[in-house]
Amino acid sequence: MPNDVMDIEADCFMVFQGWDAKTTEDMTLPELLLWHQKATQRQERINQQLQS
Repeated sequence: MPNDVMDIEADCFMVFQGWDAKTTEDMTLPELLLWHQKATQRQERINQQLQS
């Protein structure tokens, strides 16, 4: 598995705390990228709230 896919998974695992490798193993790459986008957006909102 390429490092970039593993990095995407790691980002998802940090944001969606109940997720692990079993959660993402059957996802297609487009689905994984969608969830990564959602994780990134959620983390950005959290960061904005912390800065307020």
